[in-house]
Amino acid sequence: MIRQTITIVLLWGLTSCGGSGGVGPRPGGAGISFLGALYVDPVKGIDSSDRGLDEERPLRTITFALGTPGRRVIVLSDGVYSASSGESLPVRIPAGVIVVGRDFMRNESSIPLVQGCGAVSSTSLRAAVLLDDGGSFQFAGATCAGGIGIVASGTSHDFFINNAVFASSTIGVLIQGNGTISASAAMDNTLDGIYLQEGSASSLFDNVVLRNGVGLLMERGARATFINRAGTTGMAAQRNVECDVRLLGDTEVMLYGTVWDDPDTEFSVSPQCAGGANVTVEGLGSVVFGATASATIQAFEVPGFIDLVSPTNSVLSSTTTPDLEWSPQGSKLSAVAIFSKLPVVGAAGIQNTEDIVWFWNSGLGGGASGRLTYARGRLPVTGDLNNLSAASPLLAGRTYYWISWEWNEADGRVVASSPIGVFRTRP
Repeated sequence: MIRQTITIVLLWGLTSCGGSGGVGPRPGGAGISFLGALYVDPVKGIDSSDRGLDEERPLRTITFALGTPGRRVIVLSDGVYSASSGESLPVRIPAGVIVVGRDFMRNESSIPLVQGCGAVSSTSLRAAVLLDDGGSFQFAGATCAGGIGIVASGTSHDFFINNAVFASSTIGVLIQGNGTISASAAMDNTLDGIYLQEGSASSLFDNVVLRNGVGLLMERGARATFINRAGTTGMAAQRNVECDVRLLGDTEVMLYGTVWDDPDTEFSVSPQCAGGANVTVEGLGSVVFGATASATIQAFEVPGFIDLVSPTNSVLSSTTTPDLEWSPQGSKLSAVAIFSKLPVVGAAGIQNTEDIVWFWNSGLGGGASGRLTYARGRLPVTGDLNNLSAASPLLAGRTYYWISWEWNEADGRVVASSPIGVFRTRP
């Protein structure tokens, strides 16, 4: 059994973490009453056809409520819903039915929890909850030691999970179709917090993936949208043992604004899911993280505008040694730089030169026409643009930023600048 007090107090603190507008489950629940709802209490309830229509005379099991004709909303009191309380596992929530907790986290220590494992028909999977296409599971938790907390499928009507906790299982939630998971927490699962199978396409908003083996795993062909209506991702991916996000496929994953263990300046993308890496890209995909860049606003606020020709914004480069092309404005002195993090430019110039991974200036030759081969560039040593060494290829599966600028030989003032270009690399 999940140690509920410890778990929920921790999640209470996570609901207000910065950078994402508040991620994870939020205290609340189903409210006082639902018209036509069936009420369930695993301690006080009795499974009988003349009960369940009000809080004072609840049913005992979700299983019995689901078998009641015309049920659409099933409201759960806090407590453990398991085989010992009479449940038939996995609890299967069909299309059009909402299972929702009534007093979720109001006392910071208890939630409605479906606990235990049951065989998912015609498969080798074992789960606590099976969420069918169009079913909904809200303000409640699910755990299956040695199995899966929730198996969610959906194609035409989609499943919906909101303010839920799936913890202390082998896999927190296995997504087999299309649907939405929002304001929820996948934590302390031994393998994966959230697992998206091949062909699934889901929206994942404002969730916490915490202390799992792998926080979020996406198979080849799986797609996920993290940017919610407010324009933020709201995901907190932290303290996962092997890696926070594991991308096996060939999709581009947008993770703008995600809260990580490490700040953007220390963010890592690795080819291997081990050692607590932030993101691993093990296929032909790529990941976009950190802040966005405007395609029209110049890096330096100067009159001359330099257009970046190639690689252009949102291009997925098929090489880790890309050639560069831009439209020079004709100044004698010019430079181009590729950054691993978003360039920060102030009155004194570039503020984060330590993030420059490739640099060229007109003194190195070969770029007068606005075209450069990657081999022409150099690597600044500890961010010193006057101390250059041989440049290495870029890393596959990463987002990079680049800018070009020109300056006046007489006074050193920047007279022309490009916007910040963004491109991604793959093998």
